[in-house]
Amino acid sequence: MKSFTFVFVVWAVVLSACGSDVGESAIDAQVNEAVKGFQESRPCGDGLVSANDGEVCDDGNEHNGDGCDENCEIEEGFECRGMSPSVCDSY
Repeated sequence: MKSFTFVFVVWAVVLSACGSDVGESAIDAQVNEAVKGFQESRPCGDGLVSANDGEVCDDGNEHNGDGCDENCEIEEGFECRGMSPSVCDSY
């Protein structure tokens, strides 16, 4: 979220420095759309479980054999807990 905030701040500064006539509601709509896109597209392997993307686990990598596979699904013989990142143990 820090990089998104930084990009937005830089963008707002550029707009004001250029004397843009973009209305505040137009900027709000663009920001809301950008945040929505950012929240909806969480890649498997980023260490954050995203139920919206069908992730059951996310251990921060895309390797198989460690409990959480490359599709962020729990592998057979493992149980995973936690959301950021998931920790998986064999049983």
